[in-house]
Amino acid sequence: MKRNTVQPAFILLLALCCFQCQSIQTPLASTYWRYTDDDVSYEILLKPDGHIYSYHPDDASPENDFWKQRGKKITLTMNDSYAVYKGKLINDSTMVGNGSSKGYRWNWNAKFVTKN
Repeated sequence: MKRNTVQPAFILLLALCCFQCQSIQTPLASTYWRYTDDDVSYEILLKPDGHIYSYHPDDASPENDFWKQRGKKITLTMNDSYAVYKGKLINDSTMVGNGSSKGYRWNWNAKFVTKN
């Protein structure tokens, strides 16, 4: 009798894909991060509803700051998208990226602080 090896191989492949997808999608909701660029460092809270609470001392309008995640890609928008921060998770505790606003570009990083 010939043994069917296709089914076990398919199950193994499916399990590996599921494991890989879970590791790519690190849940960021309710986490605090230490944001740093060349000029400033402060904490942000990524709220479950997509808002960002910023501890930046000059943020006068935190209600219009948002975040979203697609896989490892992260987008932060501040002040009604006046400043846009595009980045990626390089591991579970570090994000890196580039920011831009009218006429300016900069590099930034964020380190995981804690989960709320």
